[in-house]
Amino acid sequence: IRVIEAFLAVTVVFSAVIISSRIMEANTHKDVVDNNLARLGLNVLFILDQDGSLCNYIESRNWTGICEALKLLLPANVVFNVTIYDEDMKQINAEQIANGGIDGRNIVSIEYVCTNRDPRCFRYYVIHLCLAGAGL
Repeated sequence: IRVIEAFLAVTVVFSAVIISSRIMEANTHKDVVDNNLARLGLNVLFILDQDGSLCNYIESRNWTGICEALKLLLPANVVFNVTIYDEDMKQINAEQIANGGIDGRNIVSIEYVCTNRDPRCFRYYVIHLCLAGAGL
């Protein structure tokens, strides 16, 4: 009887180790995907902001231009939604800036601050970018 109890105890412990290792692998994969999406989003916003075009789009209220630029720079399987706030944290984009609905499991949220290039009238905008990896 003691041998059977010992065998069952070893089986339970071994099963728990296997199950927990698989859970850890799944969480690690999700963290990697989330980190990659966040890096991708920051890089895209940085590229748009490097030459001042991002702030120019915002100040001219060219929401279609922002949407098209993001569609060009992001992979086809990444869905985005952008909300832009002014200095008072009031949303300034009346139109939705998105390429689809965000309903994926891997969703990251990025905040980016961009400033205008005019030294006479300093303004900044807070850009809230949500990314979801479809099929990731």
